[in-house]
Amino acid sequence: ALSQVEGLAQERETVRYEHGLSWASGAKTQMAKYKPLNLTLKRGLAPKRSQLSDWFQEGSKARDLEIQLLDSESNASVIWRVVRSRPTQISAPSFDAQSNEIAIEQISLIAERLYVIFL
Repeated sequence: ALSQVEGLAQERETVRYEHGLSWASGAKTQMAKYKPLNLTLKRGLAPKRSQLSDWFQEGSKARDLEIQLLDSESNASVIWRVVRSRPTQISAPSFDAQSNEIAIEQISLIAERLYVIFL
């Protein structure tokens, strides 16, 4: 579980198209491809042996993941589905020898698409 997420925004490039009659009707703007997302997940704990550490070690394998906003009763109210994400950086805070969990300060990801699901 992580306590902060930054970069939940999807952006598309646009293309401005002008043809022979653009002087009369004006140029047209068309939607182009999606830009990659840069996500940052901050401050959390993971079990000693977790899928997160395995995923970071694999590196190039893209995975889909869900980020859920929970209400006061721990029910999801909004879900962000992140498609084909890969970890690019992981950093840890200072360590505590008494703990058996992995502390995570920050994980940076790059992803292809983002979908928002309102419940």
